[in-house]
Amino acid sequence: PGTTNAKYIRDGDEGTVSALAIGTLNIGIGTETPAKKLHIYETAGGTEAYLRVQHSGAVNSSLNLVNTSSDWSMYVKGTSDRLSIYEGGVGDVMSWLAGGNVGIGTIVPGSDLEVAASGASSTIEITSNSTAIGHEATLVLQKNNSNDISGTLVTTEINEELGSIQAKGVDTEEAVRSA
Repeated sequence: PGTTNAKYIRDGDEGTVSALAIGTLNIGIGTETPAKKLHIYETAGGTEAYLRVQHSGAVNSSLNLVNTSSDWSMYVKGTSDRLSIYEGGVGDVMSWLAGGNVGIGTIVPGSDLEVAASGASSTIEITSNSTAIGHEATLVLQKNNSNDISGTLVTTEINEELGSIQAKGVDTEEAVRSA
């Protein structure tokens, strides 16, 4: 089956071609005609198609993506519960902790989303590229569990905070100012 340059592994004595075909410098798992260097294919009704990278020891399990100008890795750090994206020459640039916290510029985010920068400033930008009315960029600070922010407002106590925007830094009077 397949091209004349292909090498096949056969299942048992039946002589049927297994799910691994190596030929024309492409490797196919579940396909006899791999379209890329590594092509994983699962038929409809089968289990999910996925790639598993696992190390038996306490070292990183990684997927490394490299071209002539970039070197990126996605990895699970040793025995930790942290998934990170690493940029060659820079270090870890983004991390997810097992509890769900996400860090950009930090490997130990202390909140749901923490953005840290080592440069002169750190910016979070929310942009809507649409010119249509009603397609605005929005930052929502919400206290209740409802996903409907367009309906009736939640009744709150007097002076109860629904959220805040804080600027933390060195200040001669206070360390934290809230807007």
